[in-house]
Amino acid sequence: MQAGEQKGSGITMRTNGASARPSRTLAAVFQDAATVLRQDLSEYGYIGLCGAFGAAILATILRYIDTPISNTLIVPVIAIIAVGTLATCAAALERTQDGLQPDSGQSAAEAMVRAPWLLARIVPPVLAMGTAVYVTSAYGGDLGRWISLAIGALLVFSAIYVALPLPMYVAALFARESSPRDAAAHTLAIMAGSRAFVLAALGIALGPAEIATAIALLARFGTMTTALFAFAFVISMPLVAAMMSLIHARLAPWIGATPRRQAQSVAPQQGSNVATRLDRHVR
Repeated sequence: MQAGEQKGSGITMRTNGASARPSRTLAAVFQDAATVLRQDLSEYGYIGLCGAFGAAILATILRYIDTPISNTLIVPVIAIIAVGTLATCAAALERTQDGLQPDSGQSAAEAMVRAPWLLARIVPPVLAMGTAVYVTSAYGGDLGRWISLAIGALLVFSAIYVALPLPMYVAALFARESSPRDAAAHTLAIMAGSRAFVLAALGIALGPAEIATAIALLARFGTMTTALFAFAFVISMPLVAAMMSLIHARLAPWIGATPRRQAQSVAPQQGSNVATRLDRHVR
């Protein structure tokens, strides 16, 4: 075992000479993700800040116009930028497996190649949440405040429920030798067997967005608080990508989600050593 490489049940990871614990608990997943991001903070920070500032500026403009259509457009704008940022970070993490630097430009190009599968995944939740925004903006006065809020809340919770597997799907889609079909199968299996763990990890990674959401709700999503929410949500994507990639790397070899991997008949420990590695060359 090389210097800086740590083995454990379900994950092997090298981090430039800094040991990373096996990601078996939420604390370990968070610590490993922070270690990975800190190694190339300039690249991941650049990806996150570009997306966050873009989302905040566009959300500010649309919210300032303040029409039902412009308010509704905020939803797909933030969703597309957030998923694009998440996918770019996942592609950057994948590049580190081959000892490459997580170049933001090359990673964005790789994310664009997979854009059709990503966009197909966000259409249902975006439609549901956009409908909620439009109903509350256009018909809030006619339907009454509580009825419009109830309809909006139902649609928003439905959208969140549908969108919950998306971060794991993105991590699986950019895993080594993964196809869209493999990614969908892995996502389904992981969410079926470890949903609580994945949701808890998302809750930690999206902490800034949750705080911003509470502030925005208190201010009824005014112009500035909408921009704050957009910024906080998108800036959380690098940490979301890192944590989901680590969880996927730990679980994928054990779930037997695809016929191709079942046919390989790889022993569990051998599979974990190969398929779950989020490598960095020791410098």
